Amino acid sequence: MAESALRYERENRKRKMISRPERQISAKPLTWHVAREGLMLLEKQKEALDELTRDLDLEVLVFEEFGRNFIKKAEFSPDGFVQLALQLAHFKLHGYLVSTYESASLRRFRFGRVDNIRASTKEALEWVKAMTRNESKETKLILLRRAAEKQAIVTQENLAGHGIDNHLCALYVLARRSVEEGEIETLPQIFRDPLWTELMRFPLSTSQVTTSADITDCYLCYGAVVHDGYGCSYNLQNDAIIFAPSAFKSNPRTNLVAFKNSIRSGLQDMRKLLGN
Repeated sequence: MAESALRYERENRKRKMISRPERQISAKPLTWHVAREGLMLLEKQKEALDELTRDLDLEVLVFEEFGRNFIKKAEFSPDGFVQLALQLAHFKLHGYLVSTYESASLRRFRFGRVDNIRASTKEALEWVKAMTRNESKETKLILLRRAAEKQAIVTQENLAGHGIDNHLCALYVLARRSVEEGEIETLPQIFRDPLWTELMRFPLSTSQVTTSADITDCYLCYGAVVHDGYGCSYNLQNDAIIFAPSAFKSNPRTNLVAFKNSIRSGLQDMRKLLGN
């Protein structure tokens, strides 16, 4: 819809209105009768929304040193390459990886929606560690290729309907229902383990929102999905990548300006690794 609006504006910006509407319609305001309790609730929710809005921090990074063309020439999947760049950016800034969300479309299946491509793999961790240590260029490149291959496998598994997140989520919902209906006394151990809670938190929530080739300098953004995390959409163009990272100002763990700079420096490091 946004692309259509931008195209229409570009194609019609110099046109003048040559005819007036046949009918002049005046809108009539509606009168709402809301109970006092409802008004108080609305005001409370308005204040909560205003607080969330004030707390949201957003930066935009227009990275113009390379884009999709360079990545494909280096024989990488552009999306997988950017996902690994985000892993590197987070590791360089915080010293560890976190559960990462990237939506995978399941629309090829009936009733399909999305599953989750997890980029924080063991292979990605080995590579980002090498990138921050005094390893040889050859070792770093080998580990990058290995991490990219793993990312491609995870992506294809999800697109084929073999992702783990939807399956585990369904088991969790069924287990909770069984507890509520008295079929079992407690949740299975896997769902009571602290690791389960952390596995299903996503301190790094990402998605590719690439626009058509004729729509440039455009980005979509959203907030982080957890209070101590980052949101980061990205628009892959032929010779540029536009990132829109976000975070919450009130959280001490996140540093959005530093994260933005870490994305830039990580991409530059990856280009040096691949040569000019």
